[in-house]
Amino acid sequence: MTKVIPPRANARAFAPDKPLIPDKYADVVFIGLIVLSIFIFFAPAIFSAGGFANNDNLASLSFQTYLDNAKKDGSFAQWIPYIFGGMPSYASLLTTGDRSWDLVSKVIFGVSWVMRDIFSSDVARVITFYLAYAVGMYLLVRYKLQNKTTAFFVSLAAVFSTSVVMWVMIGHNTKPIVLAMFPYIFLAIEKLRERFSLLYAALLAIALHVMLEGTHVQMIFYGGCAFGLYLAFELVSRTITKRNPMGVLRAALVLAVAGGLSFAMASDRYLSVNEYTEHSTRGSAPIVKSDKQHTTENGGNDYEYATMWSFSPEETMTFFVPNYFGFGRLDYKNPSLGKDAIALPTYWGQKPFEDAAAYMGIIVFALAAFGFWTNRRNVFAQFLFALSVFAFFLSFGKTLPFLYDIFYYYVPTFNKFRAPSMALVLMAFSLPILAGYGINSIINIRREPTPAGLKSIKTFGIASLAFLALGLIFSVVFKQSYMTAVESNAVIANLMKQVPDVSQFIWSSMISDWFIGGALLVAASGLVFFFANRKLGLGLFWVGMVALLLIDLWRVDYRRMDVAKPNAGDKESFKKYEAMFRPMIADKSLFRIADFVSEQPNIPAYYGLQSIGGYSPSKMRNIQDVMDVANFGRYAGNTNYVVNETVWNLMNMKYVIAPAPPNYIFQKDSTRNVYALVAPQNIQQKSEYYIFENKSMLPRAFFVGRAEVADNMAALNHLKNEDFDPRQIAFVDRRPAVAI
Repeated sequence: MTKVIPPRANARAFAPDKPLIPDKYADVVFIGLIVLSIFIFFAPAIFSAGGFANNDNLASLSFQTYLDNAKKDGSFAQWIPYIFGGMPSYASLLTTGDRSWDLVSKVIFGVSWVMRDIFSSDVARVITFYLAYAVGMYLLVRYKLQNKTTAFFVSLAAVFSTSVVMWVMIGHNTKPIVLAMFPYIFLAIEKLRERFSLLYAALLAIALHVMLEGTHVQMIFYGGCAFGLYLAFELVSRTITKRNPMGVLRAALVLAVAGGLSFAMASDRYLSVNEYTEHSTRGSAPIVKSDKQHTTENGGNDYEYATMWSFSPEETMTFFVPNYFGFGRLDYKNPSLGKDAIALPTYWGQKPFEDAAAYMGIIVFALAAFGFWTNRRNVFAQFLFALSVFAFFLSFGKTLPFLYDIFYYYVPTFNKFRAPSMALVLMAFSLPILAGYGINSIINIRREPTPAGLKSIKTFGIASLAFLALGLIFSVVFKQSYMTAVESNAVIANLMKQVPDVSQFIWSSMISDWFIGGALLVAASGLVFFFANRKLGLGLFWVGMVALLLIDLWRVDYRRMDVAKPNAGDKESFKKYEAMFRPMIADKSLFRIADFVSEQPNIPAYYGLQSIGGYSPSKMRNIQDVMDVANFGRYAGNTNYVVNETVWNLMNMKYVIAPAPPNYIFQKDSTRNVYALVAPQNIQQKSEYYIFENKSMLPRAFFVGRAEVADNMAALNHLKNEDFDPRQIAFVDRRPAVAI
């Protein structure tokens, strides 16, 4: 039997701690504080009318005019004519029309659009799902750990995890929708495992449906892995202990039925995607294999391309020191370069580039380790640990491929996913909950102190001091070897030509990060020590822990918050191009344009201008083949630019917008009065531009003299060589049934 430490002879009997907030008000207060903290954090983007400055947001917002017009006309948006000469929009997940029959989506997503209208900010629309995620984590942890204050702490830790909070900053706006549903799905499964409830069955179906409507298939897949692993853990555990294993099977059955119903409600979308896939770059191989084409014969990504964003064992250090491998972009200020700080790309790890470290908080990580160890016999804690380990090794991709290769080669459609490091989102979900277990263990040790419990508290403190001490040793012994490693990175070596002291800047940022993180961890361990030993009250403990948590996470999260200047928000980002597009808007004839000036290639769509370029992750395979072959070999795999004059003519291209020389060289063909782009490269936004009219463009439909049979490659080579007159010859892949 475990020996309980008796109170000192002169000590008063320990009185149980009173709740920080009266229980009847706790839910309202804590949820209110969660909402308030999220709005405070995102206030610079929500209230500045600037939003986040990134091209992914501009790419999607470019289609808003098209969607608004479709809504006015009462038509359903299925084909978008504004990019790549026209392509499926609904089936490629570019746009969604008014799905009036889907009441669940209309209500839930309608709330997000109301948020956008209230604050006149698209950031507010996305923040709706961060609010949903935070509240969901609160409800799940409150149910599992039976402590509302712990649930509040976990909720903040989860929603402000750097790898999660940065999504809205970089324009990955479908990921928060998917992740927001995770806690509700787990909560519903837990309730259904205990007993069947029509209410929780309906909640499960709704949450699954919203997750599917998020349309981020890779994130949805990771969610499926998490739910399946949880049910497997519960089934094995309850079968061994004979504690109602049938409840797990019941929950699994309801999950399967709810999943089927959820998919049925979204089947119009996903069946359309399935039909289109074989005609897209996501489901068919390129006609020409090159170093810049990365599609397998069945339409998946080849191994090298799929694993470019693989995590590495060395980058595990970023769990503790977020700046260890740089941090995507860091603000660098040097008086010789001007008064304003500039953002430098400081990442020097093995990935091509990185937006931010997968930092979840050093305090959260330490509490999670403590929570798992002190609750290692708890099945849910075991599952969370296993899920973290699964995500950790899957994220390694090609670096340690033993787990990733099983999925890549044997799991259907998995090879269509990129960025193995994205699997770390499962750790970002699991570790905050394990941290909640850790805090509950600390509270239990305070209530019933045991030698083993108090020893674990001391170990927690010693480990915290050791981490800080290790940073001091590292700063003295390893500075030169660290800077040598930084300078060996090709990106950093190139950057040093403009900023010679960048490696010193990265070192200074990293080591200060280590010291600050270590100091925060020591402060947290001090709170834990004094609280567990009954020398600190519950109120001060919680206030201190929440304050340290937010300081730790927000100091890192704010590094990626690139807020556009006031009055440079969504509309202003487009408005600056209005004068440039005005001559083309005034032309009411039917034509397309080639835009080599706009910072984001979809911007012409905002003004209703049809372009032969654009951006889409799943464009039509035939247009990509044209770019790969007919662009004279300059831009194999390029998603934006068509530079072939014959293709221009065939695609009804009337206007070319190009930066002023000397960046571009135009050559006039006096016989046809057309300007052809000769040397397109290093395309950048310029204050001056030229608009050229193509006098040789062809109408959308016209009659030709004859048809000749040629396979696709032969026809594309004719385009590349420009050795035929499109008015006289049409190349077809089979002989017409009627002679021409």
